[in-house]
Amino acid sequence: MIVFRLKEIMEEKNLKISDLNEQTGISRNSISSLLNGKTRGIQFDTLEKITIALNVDVADLFKNVFNELIIKLNDISKVETYRRSSNFKKKDNLIVKKYAITCDLIEDNDLKKGFIPYEISIELKPYPEIEIRIDFSY
Repeated sequence: MIVFRLKEIMEEKNLKISDLNEQTGISRNSISSLLNGKTRGIQFDTLEKITIALNVDVADLFKNVFNELIIKLNDISKVETYRRSSNFKKKDNLIVKKYAITCDLIEDNDLKKGFIPYEISIELKPYPEIEIRIDFSY
């Protein structure tokens, strides 16, 4: 479900309905309806006036929310072969591998195919230590 974040953004900017009304020319009743989710849609010109007045991008006004998210992991596929880091001395050894897990994302019964990227770093240190890092945000 897509949520209109106008109320949240106005609170962050300490703006009242009357402030937005003055800046945009949009009626107070229309702004109130938008804030309370009592409208079935929004006109592009209204949206443009709001983004200009609030100094935000259109994307900032919307948030995708869901009641249920199911992630079904499928295959692990390699996206890049290993590379050796040149930042380490010859005796040190760092191997970095990038992978992605393909998955099905089921968001409120809506199936989407996707993948979750991750990186594994293995550093071979002087005996008896090995450091392994897994980063899901590369």
